[in-house]
Amino acid sequence: MTALSYIPSAERDADRISLGDALYLLLGLLGWSVVTCACVIGFWALFFAFLGEFDFSQAVMHIENFASRYVAADAVRQGEFRETFWLTSGIGFVVVGLLRQRSFGRIWKRLKEV
Repeated sequence: MTALSYIPSAERDADRISLGDALYLLLGLLGWSVVTCACVIGFWALFFAFLGEFDFSQAVMHIENFASRYVAADAVRQGEFRETFWLTSGIGFVVVGLLRQRSFGRIWKRLKEV
C-alpha cells in the first residue's frame, strides 16, 4: 500500500482543486478579462469622441482619417501603427486590470472559502 491510502479521503481531497472549482475560477477569469477588454474598447471610443469634440460626425471623420492614413502607409509604417495601437491597448488593459483587481480578488477569495 502507498502512503496516500492511509490519509483520510477528506484530507486528501482538501489538497486538490475540484473540477467545479477550476471551472468557476476559469469562468470568473474569463468574465473579468471580457469586462476589462470592453473597458479598453470603451476608452478608445471615448478617445475618438473626444477628438471629434463629442460630435458623432466629427468622431467618424477622425476614425476615417486614421483608417485612410493606415491604408496609405507603407508596410513599415503600418507595423508602427499596429505596434502603437497594441502597446497602448496593452497598457490600458493593465491599468484597468489594476483598477479592477478587487473584483478578481473576490473570485479568488470565494474559491478559497469553498
